[in-house]
Amino acid sequence: MGFRFSRRIHVAPGVRFNLGTRGTSVSIGHRGFWYTMGAHGKRRATLGFPGTGLSYTIGNDSKQSQSVKRGHPAAHGGRTSIIVVLLILAGLIALAVHLAGSH
Repeated sequence: MGFRFSRRIHVAPGVRFNLGTRGTSVSIGHRGFWYTMGAHGKRRATLGFPGTGLSYTIGNDSKQSQSVKRGHPAAHGGRTSIIVVLLILAGLIALAVHLAGSH
């Protein structure tokens, strides 16, 4: 176990610059959905359910993506596409519920 450092700097509404011991990244989004682009080519989409502490993250640094890069044929399924579509739908539903509750 070692020391870790992490700092988020809010650049503009919906834009964060993230600093850490392992590198930097930029996140774009809003409460409940963020898309993060790392300096080393990592991309990650995170869908959170505000107030619950629950979230789901998918990105190109996952074990499945690493298997695809290595050429494992079993990793080329459409599972990732289905998950991305479900994440987008869940994000839209969460946004609609949030907007309906704010009126």
